[in-house]
Amino acid sequence: MGRQLSQIVAVEVFLIISKIFPTVSKLSATQRSSPDKKTLAEQHRIVAKVDELMSLCDQLETQLTTTQSESQKLMEAILHNALNSGIAQQ
Repeated sequence: MGRQLSQIVAVEVFLIISKIFPTVSKLSATQRSSPDKKTLAEQHRIVAKVDELMSLCDQLETQLTTTQSESQKLMEAILHNALNSGIAQQ
């Protein structure tokens, strides 16, 4: 599930960037040589959004690691109890 969420976030980042940044071939020579303030502001907005999404990925990864660890401990406890109760009944 964590991998799927990371993939969804990655796709979202790609879509945001592809919508905002036109390909260089589509830009005129003037646009390539002197980006205006709006473009720079937009770049800052994109970087902030990517940072936000990367932070979310980090949080999801931490949550997934914690959940996996807790699941492993729970499984070990269940197995331990099952084996010990089986031994006690004999």
